[in-house]
Amino acid sequence: MDFVLIHGHGQGGSAWQPVVELLTRQGHRAFAPTLPADRPEWLGADYARFVKEHTDAERPVLVGHSGGGNMLPAISNALDARHLVWFAAIVPDFDTGESFMTQVEKHSAEIYTEECLNRTEPLTGTDPISAYFLFHDCDLAQLRFALTTTREYQPLGVINERPVKQDLPPSTYVLPKDDRIARPDFMRMMARERLGVEPIEIAGGHIAHIAHADDIVDIVLKVAN
Repeated sequence: MDFVLIHGHGQGGSAWQPVVELLTRQGHRAFAPTLPADRPEWLGADYARFVKEHTDAERPVLVGHSGGGNMLPAISNALDARHLVWFAAIVPDFDTGESFMTQVEKHSAEIYTEECLNRTEPLTGTDPISAYFLFHDCDLAQLRFALTTTREYQPLGVINERPVKQDLPPSTYVLPKDDRIARPDFMRMMARERLGVEPIEIAGGHIAHIAHADDIVDIVLKVAN
């Protein structure tokens, strides 16, 4: 089985290394491309072409993390994905057609935790801030690795892109209950109202695929069958 793993803002494909290793040991192929950080104007279709060019996956399970969810529909179409897994991911609002940036401008207090909104430093680039907000569920060895995965990456074109309603493959939503960035209630709403599914809730923070890679792998293998 093939799996394609899309990272979120402020990271690269290396963040998926624990998941890639577990899937590979079980005989699967896992692709975790690092999306270019020097093309902030790219739209979903541009990232979809990039991912297609940098993988040879066949009808994969497509996993999108955090802000990577904004480009998941376009990548799904390009790869003919069999199943989508939204992991603490933004689900585009196809009903209103509002961009994610518009949603943030209108509803930031509903989307983000108060502590996250009140911080005065960026989430990446400062180890204590990254450790507290992103990697607080990691043990020491996991934290050392996790801090190497952060980078400056903001796909502004996608954030400001208006989603176009389309048919999606079957979807699963994975919600980390201990997230210090996105509010669990907001993620539950996206799963239920935008995807029509009940979220699978797991322990861990916003980037639980490092500290709880085994839980993520169990879920993606179940939906693949």
